[in-house]
Amino acid sequence: ILISNNTQQTQEQQQQLPQDSLQSSLHQQEHVIASLQEQLQRQQQMLEALAVS
Repeated sequence: ILISNNTQQTQEQQQQLPQDSLQSSLHQQEHVIASLQEQLQRQQQMLEALAVS
């Protein structure tokens, strides 16, 4: 019984790890997307300023 419990615990841990890494990578992607959106907004503002002048 002890052995089966141990294997169950390790399986649960293995399943948890990829979820954590996925969440962290998702957060990183969100940061990248946010910074890209800021850059796009700046470029749009620059283009609009150029178009006006």
